[in-house]
Amino acid sequence: MMSRSFRSLKPFRRLQWRLAFSYAVVTVVVVLAIQLAGIFLAGLAFFAFSLFPQAIAQRALVIGPQFTRLLAQTPPNTEALTIRLQQLKEELETPGKGSARGFGFGMSSSREQSVALVVTDANGVILACVPEGIYRISVPIHASLSELELGVFNSAKRGVTDVERISARAVDSTMTTAIPIFGDGEDKSKVIGVFFVKIRAPFVLSDFIKNVVGGILPTTIVVAVFSGFSGMIFGFWTARRLTQRIRNISDAAENWSQGQFMVSAPVTPDDELGQLGNRLNQMARELQDFLSLRQALAKSDERNRLARELHDTVKQNVFAAAMQIAAARKLMPPEATKADARLAEAEKITQQVRRELTEILLELRPSESRNVGLAVTLREYLDEWIKRTGIAASVECENIPLAPVVASAMLRVAQEALANIARHSDTRLVSVSLRRLGADRVVLTIEDNGRGFDIDRTTSGMGLRNMRERSEALPDGRFEIESSLEHGTRVQVSCFAGTNPKESQGQ
Repeated sequence: MMSRSFRSLKPFRRLQWRLAFSYAVVTVVVVLAIQLAGIFLAGLAFFAFSLFPQAIAQRALVIGPQFTRLLAQTPPNTEALTIRLQQLKEELETPGKGSARGFGFGMSSSREQSVALVVTDANGVILACVPEGIYRISVPIHASLSELELGVFNSAKRGVTDVERISARAVDSTMTTAIPIFGDGEDKSKVIGVFFVKIRAPFVLSDFIKNVVGGILPTTIVVAVFSGFSGMIFGFWTARRLTQRIRNISDAAENWSQGQFMVSAPVTPDDELGQLGNRLNQMARELQDFLSLRQALAKSDERNRLARELHDTVKQNVFAAAMQIAAARKLMPPEATKADARLAEAEKITQQVRRELTEILLELRPSESRNVGLAVTLREYLDEWIKRTGIAASVECENIPLAPVVASAMLRVAQEALANIARHSDTRLVSVSLRRLGADRVVLTIEDNGRGFDIDRTTSGMGLRNMRERSEALPDGRFEIESSLEHGTRVQVSCFAGTNPKESQGQ
């Protein structure tokens, strides 16, 4: 008993630890996802910064025409040029001070950042420069530029306005832009000067990776470990409560499987598991009531079933045997030959009685038997029935796969209906059909053109009641009977054409 109880607890312990680990893993994953999102955004910022020189060049092309008038004067107005350059420098170095006539943005000023703005004439001679002293006035700028900066400057001197060719970013993150300044009027296509911008704002990839790894990674590890440990504790506590409640329901279900339906599953608190416990308790009570009722009705049902089977088989064949023997007695001498044939037929019928009794006993003790299908069985039975009664019959039966319980019930209904026709209808022709109706129904129809009867005035005997009970016990079974005096009778049975016995029984 202890061993069995221990084995029953093992799955719940595994579930408890699995849930606890799930809490921890989810917590760590969320923390890491947040940190990775921060790194990703920083990477986007770095990528955007790598495109910053082109953005500066694009904006410088807008500023360039502001210097045209000052350069076109003779001599160029260097004082006004210096003032304008100083304004642009102040805007760049003051966050939030950007204007529509300037670069449109500002940078935080620090010792590591520097801004140099220069205007030269068409030959590269410096006319104005801020801050003062960074380059010498009235001296060509070429000697003060690096190879990368000189390439950008020369492109601007040639009138190039492609931002990719007139901007560059050095390894030390220094951004350089040079844009051509064109003349007015007839000189619109002539380069009369160059606006040179040099901004140093250190931000290199190696420093970025170093800052990320050195700053974010240690914090991420500490936070992930702490979060995982906290998630494990909380998950273990939550999972323990959950698995305990599931274990209580499982213990109640194990008792129910042993027939102990008086045991109830705990139903507190009133959440989803509590509602599940309530429903399972209700199901257990209903199962207990059902089993009690089934046990009480078992003997009665068995007696009724045996009575119905004996009526549908033995009684009908014994009645037919009695008719044959009575006819034989009337045909005794001088017609002894015919009487002998009738007596032989009676002997066959009694043999049929013995076979059908054997079938009933086999049904009480089920065993494997040959299944030839309802259509074949009906044809074989009708052949014998025609010989026995002398009534003609037309048969149209489709080979429809049916569950054994469905085929057996329909065969019994057909036997009862044919027995009633032979006994009461006084007909000379019977039609029997078995066909499919739609995709999932089967219909058995038995019809005669005899004298019929008044359904409203005729008391339903046991045979008619048996046919109705058998039909309506089938899956979605329906029983219909139509009859009128001198116009014959029509019996029809339809049901779901299940081929799985369990499926048919459960409909």
